[in-house]
Amino acid sequence: MRDWRRRHPAIALSLRQAYAADLGPSITLAVYRVAQEGLINALRHANPSRVDIEVRSDDDRIVVSVVDDGIGLPAEWARPGHFGLRGLAQRVASLGGVFNVGSHGGKGVRVYAEIPLASPA
Repeated sequence: MRDWRRRHPAIALSLRQAYAADLGPSITLAVYRVAQEGLINALRHANPSRVDIEVRSDDDRIVVSVVDDGIGLPAEWARPGHFGLRGLAQRVASLGGVFNVGSHGGKGVRVYAEIPLASPA
C-alpha cells in the first residue's frame, strides 16, 4: 500500500483488514486479485479522491470490498471487454462466492466479493 500511496499522493488510500491467517492459496489469490483490480480500476478510470479497501472474515466467509468516490460507472461499462472484472467474477464463482460491481452512494464504485471459507457443497 505504501507504494500506491507514493505513486498517488493526492488520493487517500485506506486498507482495513481482519481475517483468518491461513485462507489457502486459492482464496488468498482471489482476495488479492479483487483488491488489486478494484484499486487499479479506480486509479485508472474513476478520478477518485479516496479509495477504501476492506478485507474481513468470520468463521464462514471472507469479504473484500473496494469503494471509491470517483466519477462512477460509465453507461457502457458492462459491454464486452472488461476481462479483468469478468475473470474475477469467474474466479470468485469457482470458489462458491458472489462478486458484484456497482455504483456506490450515487457516485463512486464498489467492487465486492464474498467467498465461503468452507468448500462449496
